[in-house]
Amino acid sequence: MLKDKARADEEKTGEQGTWSVHPDQLVLTAPTMNVTATTRHVHIRNNSGRGLSFELSWPAHCLTITPQHGLIEPQSHLQILISPNPSLASKTSMLPWSGQIYIQCDGTQKFIKVQIRRDLALDVSPAPAERSLSALAPQAATPLPSLVRPHSQASQPPDLPQSPQALLELGSKTVVFPATPSGESSESVLEVDNGEEEVRWYLSSFAPPYVKGVDNSGDVYRATYTAFRCSRVSGTLGARQKMQVPITFLPRDRGDYAQFWDLECHPLLDPQQKTRFRFQLCGTGVKSGPVEAPQEGDCSLVKTESSIKTRKRTEAAPVKTVPEEAVRKGVYSPQDLYTFPATRLGQSSTLKVNIRNNSSDTHELNFVNPREPFHIKHSKYSLRSQHYLRLPVQFKPSAAGPHAGLLLVQSETSGGLVIQLTGEGLP
Repeated sequence: MLKDKARADEEKTGEQGTWSVHPDQLVLTAPTMNVTATTRHVHIRNNSGRGLSFELSWPAHCLTITPQHGLIEPQSHLQILISPNPSLASKTSMLPWSGQIYIQCDGTQKFIKVQIRRDLALDVSPAPAERSLSALAPQAATPLPSLVRPHSQASQPPDLPQSPQALLELGSKTVVFPATPSGESSESVLEVDNGEEEVRWYLSSFAPPYVKGVDNSGDVYRATYTAFRCSRVSGTLGARQKMQVPITFLPRDRGDYAQFWDLECHPLLDPQQKTRFRFQLCGTGVKSGPVEAPQEGDCSLVKTESSIKTRKRTEAAPVKTVPEEAVRKGVYSPQDLYTFPATRLGQSSTLKVNIRNNSSDTHELNFVNPREPFHIKHSKYSLRSQHYLRLPVQFKPSAAGPHAGLLLVQSETSGGLVIQLTGEGLP
């Protein structure tokens, strides 16, 4: 009987593949000078009985995606957050925009079609460029948390539509952590009660953690590190059973932290009947010493676009524009995406990646060879002060269709660069 079940699982996996992505197309609303970019999410599901690693590549000048790579546990899924790049608010000539996000996983590649358009409510175009995309149903946008204290009524997370008979019940929609010194950790639990059916459940973050009160400016920052960590992100819960999921709070800075998470579940025997609950994690990081804004070059906190725009409106001082090349310091690449011309199988195309050193020091660069069908011949280079390098990259497809890869440039003295490579193989 066990062999028959294993064979049935293998046949099921063979029918749907070892992994899948849903949805496979998105329509995003472009940001404006007064409205921050909305966030959508997709799920990559691991249908196999082993862990699968994945890697994403996309036109970085148009999209912001988190996470970019990782590991998906067996018979589990991972949520990917996708939003338009805030810089599009001042680049309206690029809209509407259409492109693809490439997903490399388990030796195969799939892609998500993405379209960025202006306010969809005002779009009455009778003949949109992509009919298949224009008909997509809207999804829930990521809310920007108010980041007030947990006891405030405003901090209650929004409810998502749920099925008439909820499978699970949360003990609280807000999990509060004790004040925690930065660099240390504290714990709390998410309490869940189950109903009459055995269910499978999944936990995933809906949006990045936000922090307010880092300094005296009133600005809201987005934390790029893991501020809240769940010890378990999936499992099963029997009928009429209860569970407590331990969650760890790991602040690195002072301030009030908040992050929205989703608990998704379905009956063990009916995976299509899904229910989703949204809850919020709140904690306060404590740090001794003077209150200071994040240091320049500190990438652990990123000021949100809304804070930047508010600051710009309140500052009356004139601002002198400076060419972008003059502002950049250290080693950088003026272009973070290189698209090769369509190339027939067995042939090759070559592009030269421009890398510049805008500092007063010489930097030793190490190049990590991208995965096939992209190739480089050099592994290291010493780039002198105020000089540039044009690194040849070859695209030699062995299979028809779109291809994507990443060229990593590493330097112990000037950080690293990630350059995206895309191309299409023709039969």
